Amino acid sequence: MTRNDNTEIPDNRQMIYKKLWTLSMPTKIKLMMWRALQGFISIGQTLFNRRIRNTAICPRCNAELETFLHVIADCNQVKNVWEAIWWACNRQVMEGKSITRQETTAKIISMLAEIDVLKEKLPAVREVDIDRWKPPSFGFAKVEVEGDSRTAIEKINQKENSRTDLDSAIVDIKDIGRTFHQIRFKHARREANRVAHFIAREGHSKSENTFWMKDTPD
Repeated sequence: MTRNDNTEIPDNRQMIYKKLWTLSMPTKIKLMMWRALQGFISIGQTLFNRRIRNTAICPRCNAELETFLHVIADCNQVKNVWEAIWWACNRQVMEGKSITRQETTAKIISMLAEIDVLKEKLPAVREVDIDRWKPPSFGFAKVEVEGDSRTAIEKINQKENSRTDLDSAIVDIKDIGRTFHQIRFKHARREANRVAHFIAREGHSKSENTFWMKDTPD
C-alpha cells in the first residue's frame, strides 16, 4: 500500500506480475522483465543505490543514468543496434531481400566503427601526468559472503556459468562479485547466522530500504 495525502492507494505491482506471466513470450524474457521490475538486474543505477558502484552513469555513453530502459533502448550505443535491426527488417519487407544474422551483425560493427572514427577526429585533451596519492574507491574492497544454500554457494564458486533460466541470478551475483578487489563465498548453516537470515527475510518482505543505525536484530 502507498499513502498520499492521507489516502491509501492499493499497490498494483502484484497485478502487473500476474499480467506478465500470462503474456505469450519465452520464459527467459518473462524472467528478465520480472527481475527488472524487482530491481534485481545489475545496472548502474541499481549498483549505485546499493553502494556497490560510485557512479550511476552509463559506462558506454558516459552521458545519462544507466537505468533498465536506458540499457535496452535509450543509450546511443544500443540505438545503433536497433537501427541495424530495423535496417534489416526494411530490406526484407520493402525490397524482398532476406538479411542474414551475419549481415546484420556486420552492419552493427560497421556503424560502431564509424562512431569510433569520429571520436578519434575529436581534439584530444592532454593530461598532465602528476603523481598524487589517490584514495581507495568508494565502497567495500574486500567482502566475505555466507549463505545457507549449499547449492547456490557451489554454483557461485564454479567457473562455468549454467545456461538455465533460473540460474541467471547466479550470473548477476558473479558480475557484482567482480567489482570487489577480493570476495569470497562460503556455506554456513542457517543456525550459525540467524541474524543474516532475519535481515534477508525482512528485506524481501519490505518495499522500502530499511537501515539499523544503532541496534541490530537479535
